[in-house]
Amino acid sequence: MKTKPLLLILSLALMISAALVPAERYHGPGDSFFPSSPPNFSAPDCKPTKVIYIACTVNSTESLNITVSYFNEFPHESIVLYAGEGGSFNVFLKNGSRALRNLPKNCRIVKEKESLPLNETERKVTEDRLKALRELETAITNKSDREFIHNLTVNLEYALGIREKVMLCNGTLVEVDVAFPPKESNAPLTFILWSGVFTLGLFGVFASWRDGKKTLLAVFLLTLILSFLFIGTYIHNELAKRSALEGMAIIENLNGSESYQRGCDTLYFHVIIRNQKDAMKLRRLIERFNASVGKISGDRYMLTLDGTLERKNLQPFKKEIEEFGWYSTLVNNTDFCSERITELERENRIILEHLDDLSSESRETLLKLVDENRRYVELWNKSASEYVRLHIAVGTPPTPSPEEYHELSKRLATLGAVVILAYIIGSRGKESQR
Repeated sequence: MKTKPLLLILSLALMISAALVPAERYHGPGDSFFPSSPPNFSAPDCKPTKVIYIACTVNSTESLNITVSYFNEFPHESIVLYAGEGGSFNVFLKNGSRALRNLPKNCRIVKEKESLPLNETERKVTEDRLKALRELETAITNKSDREFIHNLTVNLEYALGIREKVMLCNGTLVEVDVAFPPKESNAPLTFILWSGVFTLGLFGVFASWRDGKKTLLAVFLLTLILSFLFIGTYIHNELAKRSALEGMAIIENLNGSESYQRGCDTLYFHVIIRNQKDAMKLRRLIERFNASVGKISGDRYMLTLDGTLERKNLQPFKKEIEEFGWYSTLVNNTDFCSERITELERENRIILEHLDDLSSESRETLLKLVDENRRYVELWNKSASEYVRLHIAVGTPPTPSPEEYHELSKRLATLGAVVILAYIIGSRGKESQR
């Protein structure tokens, strides 16, 4: 077989292969459903005293069966898991964590949490305050003030679990999170196949130009253009993604200076990080205006930064944000802060007006509460007048999905295959006429 037709056939084969390669590959378990155990089991209508969080990594059907078999020993809801993702389900225990012995090797306990929100010290303080406020309520003659204090006692009762809408039950809830391996993009494999088409096209262009075959030269030039379209798109997007992630790493390394957010108003703005230059713009902006970042959460593609900015810097800060082309909006929460301050001051007024009507134990407890409220009022006033909260959403530009690469490959391959086949059929027709 002659070299140039062979190059065409190989190019055609690679194009067809690139079009047939699926968008993604996956080697983990598929969609799975397992019925509840025992059959028709439903979660008890109560709040368990303890919650245990378990994470299981499942990479194969065998591992999945072992994991499910283990948890089938305990009452659980039906299990629905999805390929490439996994899922979660709840298990209910009567004997607490002691029942969870010999967990499968692919599972681990992540966290254990008591359902009651207060620790022993906090519970004692809350119980003392509840007792003192109940006594205060009986001493108040003003109906409006009595109702105000009654609402405070109700809030404390909820905090202590006395007024739970759902009854506590002596049991443990186990939340099991099952993680399947993610689906992987086949775009790199498609890139390799189109690189092969590009290489064959180079050889074909050289051979056709040398032999003066203009029509064949045009066909090989088309294969070069088609392959370059895919290769160029892929390389451009990969370089852009790498550059964006390098920028996001700079943002991730910002050290949180405080965990408490001060201020009533909140400035929200969104930043797209395309490269390290964008990241340094944001970092220098935060540092130049002495803004603090108290919390950074999210993943390497999307981060949320919560922090605080001095109010005197708000307008110049917003101006620079606009100059950078970042969208921002200021949410005014002054009314909420004012309402909270008014409530604390009213609480203190009512307590101080009725101190003489209370027992010494209640007086001591409520005077501590008054001092605490005064500190909060001072803090809220200062926060409202001097600070603004920051909420910054930082993300990378969207990148093509595996399906989008697959669609691009199919379209380019279809066009290339039509042209190559048309040329081959036309060439055979001319040869038969001779």
